[in-house]
Amino acid sequence: MNLVLTSGYHGWHDWHLQDRPGMGLANRDWDSVDFHYDLDLLDQLAKLKRVAAVIIPPEVNVFPPEYHRELQNLVRQHGALLILEMTGFRYALGRYHTAVGLTPDLITLSKGLANGMALSAVIGRADVLNAAEKTYFGNTYQREVTLFAAAPSTLDALRGVAALAQMRQLGEQLINGPNDVFADEKLEAWAFAWPTMFDVVFADAELGHAFFQEMWSRGFLMQYGGRFMPSAALSDTDVRAAIEGAGQALPAVLARVESTGGDPDPIAAAMRFAGDHFVATPASVRRWFTAPSYP
Repeated sequence: MNLVLTSGYHGWHDWHLQDRPGMGLANRDWDSVDFHYDLDLLDQLAKLKRVAAVIIPPEVNVFPPEYHRELQNLVRQHGALLILEMTGFRYALGRYHTAVGLTPDLITLSKGLANGMALSAVIGRADVLNAAEKTYFGNTYQREVTLFAAAPSTLDALRGVAALAQMRQLGEQLINGPNDVFADEKLEAWAFAWPTMFDVVFADAELGHAFFQEMWSRGFLMQYGGRFMPSAALSDTDVRAAIEGAGQALPAVLARVESTGGDPDPIAAAMRFAGDHFVATPASVRRWFTAPSYP
């Protein structure tokens, strides 16, 4: 049988969770293996067994376009299909692969396609998609038409450019504001990378969890390790409230939580963060990650 290599988050199914630390699931599926975003490991695994496909969600805040181009070249060398998951429209209207020059064989889309409504799609090369005719695919709600009205409306709104520009502007404010708060408190923490889907990493991860729990208690539904994706529907007032909330929440947390400090090196912090949240190897993060230029 052919092997499927994967990295990143793909949901709650056993074939994905079997490679999460601490799960220890019995009866492992050996036809699907996580290569932990490590291209050397991918190459080794592909030399041991024929690979049918490699599927990843691009972690664009840790792995740059150069990483994904090298990944694509390696997948092609091994004769496998490249599948990008959850690439959406937040990077660019033409999706991430178009913006950085990738040519994946298949792409999965879901929430962003219909502005959060329950619609998903698989798009890609015609010859690969036509293979579905040799099998069976269906679902209970496939004839629900409301979703198919929501999708073109969403795409029309994105084509107007203003929505993406608004999300980028809001995201930049939501990156810069917390970074100023962290700097004021002389705290080793960083909000960074792509404004429409940024990450926040604390040198002391436990302090990061406590901070976002405090933000949650103040009405801001944020979670440490979650991807922060501002909506075009947010207002400047919403953004100012979030930044002011962070400025109040962090001192409150520092007053009651004793921080271990963590490693002040942002690369070391990113290595732990990526290992905890999408199981990337430290070597891969160290090779590809560029530390954010924030205090």
